[in-house]
Amino acid sequence: MTEDAATQIAVIVVAGIGAQWLAWRRQIPAIVLLLVAGFLVGPVAGIVDPDELFGDALGAVVSLGVALVLFEGSLGLSLREMRGARRLIVALSSVGVAITWGAAASAGALLLGLRTDLAVLLGAILVVTGPTVVGPLLAQIRPSGPVGPALRGEGVLTDAIGATLAVLVFEAVLTREDASAATGSVAEGVLVTFVVGIGLGLLAAVLVAALIHRYLVPDVLQSAVTIALVLGAYTLANEAQSEAGLLTVTVAGITLASQPWAPVRSVEQFSESVGILVVSGLFIVLAARVELSDLEGVGPEVIGFIAFLVFVVRPAAVAVATFRSSLSWRERVFAAALAPRGIVAVATASIFGLRLVETGDRAAQQVTAIVLLVVVATIVVYGATARFTARGLGIAAESPQGALIVGAQDWARDVAAALREAGFRVVLADNRWEHVADARLAGLDAFYGSVLSERALDELDLTGVGRLLALTPNDELNALAAQRFAPIFGSENVFQLAPAGATSEREELPRHLRGRFLFGPDMTYAALTRRFHRDGTLKSTELTEQFGFDDYVDRYGDSALPLFLVRDGRLSVMATDFKPTAQPGQRVMAVVAEGPGPPLGAGPERHQSG
Repeated sequence: MTEDAATQIAVIVVAGIGAQWLAWRRQIPAIVLLLVAGFLVGPVAGIVDPDELFGDALGAVVSLGVALVLFEGSLGLSLREMRGARRLIVALSSVGVAITWGAAASAGALLLGLRTDLAVLLGAILVVTGPTVVGPLLAQIRPSGPVGPALRGEGVLTDAIGATLAVLVFEAVLTREDASAATGSVAEGVLVTFVVGIGLGLLAAVLVAALIHRYLVPDVLQSAVTIALVLGAYTLANEAQSEAGLLTVTVAGITLASQPWAPVRSVEQFSESVGILVVSGLFIVLAARVELSDLEGVGPEVIGFIAFLVFVVRPAAVAVATFRSSLSWRERVFAAALAPRGIVAVATASIFGLRLVETGDRAAQQVTAIVLLVVVATIVVYGATARFTARGLGIAAESPQGALIVGAQDWARDVAAALREAGFRVVLADNRWEHVADARLAGLDAFYGSVLSERALDELDLTGVGRLLALTPNDELNALAAQRFAPIFGSENVFQLAPAGATSEREELPRHLRGRFLFGPDMTYAALTRRFHRDGTLKSTELTEQFGFDDYVDRYGDSALPLFLVRDGRLSVMATDFKPTAQPGQRVMAVVAEGPGPPLGAGPERHQSG
């Protein structure tokens, strides 16, 4: 039995992380592949049996997993980042939730024929828009304006609100024989949940911040101590009021992310890794529990119910919640077209369905199957359409190919101008006003201030920007900028100049503390400055069948330093660890020594004076 349990756990981990990786490679919502993997290893292959594996502890395992997921999601949602979207988040998480709850419950009774109490429970579960799905979609789309933070905040808050509503409705369902008792139970539950959840969440966050701020916890234990305290607060809250712990972990995460006294970046990184493991495992486990027979009764009425949620309920909720808001009509349409459900909906339905079935209420199993189908359908629909919707509305670039250039000195401005002429959006950032002023006089978009400041992420408009080029003379600043923007652009898209004086591996910064080195191993700030000031020409040369890259190298040799390759609106950056293969039809952008042009048969050239 022990070996069988170990095998099942290993299969859950491997299948979950494998699905996450494949989803990343194919740029599709991970939850879809996770559910498919769960079906395959569960009811199809019979390898994983969660009820046998966890027994009576299954509900507790799922509850703790959901708590960790909510904490991780709320830890990435600070009040500072929500500054321009607070009213929208509150409206979507209150008015929007109320409309969704009422409409989903009504549709559950009328379209699906559910008993009234089960329809109300179904509606409460389906008010959520899971951050584990919304977050990755927004990271891929990166919409401009406040709509992105608003939808991210909605996802985190409605998970806690929806789970709390479901708990209260569940308690009412258990006492449905006595209407007055049910009403009193719900009213008391709401009050206790808010008092206990908010109070213990604030207490846990303040305690964690104080321990870190006063250096009472070593760096190596910060993440572990944080998780322990948050789970402790979650348990205490649940002891006081059933499932109040979900609100507790949400409040704790938001408070920790918003407080200015203690750095919690290491905690965020650890929690993100734990969150990925937990989400992967939970989806595999919950999908593996679904019996194929549970889906046999799915008919046109379920499809109609899902269509009603997607095409009627969500647009109506957004329209009312954002009435007279700062959102443009394009942003409202996008918000109405993005409301996928996630892990909390599946987990909540599974937990309550299991408990109701244990009481002899077999009809509750239907709720679990419906929620699972809604989760799959909404993720597929929104995941397949959200990017196209955002691009069609003009609030997101198809594939962000532009660059944020840190450093606005003369030759950095030349690089920015050349990239802009090639059709890419470029934003310069510098803390020297004269550099920023010169950039703006040249018509370039420039930010005045440090990219490491809290203000930078609030004020920088990164629409259409997909990579960082750190070109300052300060090697440490370049490395810190790369670290700062790696979570935003991905570590493969953050570049910096090679540091001066790093003549051996002993002196070189480790890979996780820096970006990818630009252009060449010897291309330090001083070396690149000499190249620009001595040669003074940025040249863009088109490669053809008659004049390929080998011909280009033969023609220019060491007198040309290739910087970028451009083709069909895509930008490839020359880096020391990767030299993209130049093909006919591409343009090579290089700093080239003055001299005669390429031989007859070469493509046209453009020059930017240095």
